[in-house]
Amino acid sequence: GMSSELLDHYEEGTWTITANNSVTLHASSNLGSYTRVGRLVTCAGQARVNDDNSTAELSLNLPFTSLATLGEGANLYQGSLSIYQSTSPASVLWGTVQNEANSIIMAVQGNKASAATTAFLATANGYYTFTISYLAA
Repeated sequence: GMSSELLDHYEEGTWTITANNSVTLHASSNLGSYTRVGRLVTCAGQARVNDDNSTAELSLNLPFTSLATLGEGANLYQGSLSIYQSTSPASVLWGTVQNEANSIIMAVQGNKASAATTAFLATANGYYTFTISYLAA
């Protein structure tokens, strides 16, 4: 059911984006902003990879854990991605960010013509700009 308490929650803020898989980010280029209305969180940010960890899949952390159950078999949220000075995996047509249920981890991925996804690998000095909206736990 719906509760007026959920709709009363409004928050704007920033968070320091961190990476996983032993990837480090430049300290001056890893800030994100968010707006939260009830459970709906909309995030935008940019991360710049510091080290060339070309064997590590790039994943970034979001400010809130996503809802554990999305219903109707859905188990992830998708968002947009723009890259600069980064290597795109072979045959990738566009980039996305993806957050699975019950997680703060956002995978940085590319989509291929076959609808298959592949992870972006961390590229030294590469910029990854994203937006994503998701339901918080």
